[in-house]
Amino acid sequence: MGAAIQNFLLCAHSLGFGSSLTSGMAMRASPLRQLFQINEGEQAMCCINVGTVVKHKTMRLRPDLLLL
Repeated sequence: MGAAIQNFLLCAHSLGFGSSLTSGMAMRASPLRQLFQINEGEQAMCCINVGTVVKHKTMRLRPDLLLL
């Protein structure tokens, strides 16, 4: 499932779209479960968000990798 999601995100990006995931606690929220009619005993993996990029995030400093 993870590879399929990654390929979907990469495909959207290659077509010029922005994409992201919603997962974790948000997927267990009652409004979302009701919206997508997720029944008791069922679990949603994630929501894939795809759209046109209007504004890019600013770059952030990332730590150097330490090789041991």
